[in-house]
Amino acid sequence: RPALLVGAGLTAAGAVLRIGIVLLARESTTRHAAAWGLMVAQAIAGIGQPFITNMPPRLANAWFPAHQRVIADTICTLANPLGVAFGFVLPPAVIGSNPDLML
Repeated sequence: RPALLVGAGLTAAGAVLRIGIVLLARESTTRHAAAWGLMVAQAIAGIGQPFITNMPPRLANAWFPAHQRVIADTICTLANPLGVAFGFVLPPAVIGSNPDLML
């Protein structure tokens, strides 16, 4: 449990920092500093990832009987890459192609 909380906290902190940096960079001309800030925020989130990606076997061991652990571990392990895939596909489908939208 403590490892999961550390991983979730670091991932959330990195996400909040990235959002804040992007919002601040839209209002100012310090895009070079914003790029470095985004890299630092991503590094913070990346430090938390091993805590989360190593959790599925422990969850399967704690919550499922022996004959269900393999499938539970497989489903938990595939949830992260599938979420990332949806994160790449869904936003363009929702936003569409708006030429006025500038990133």
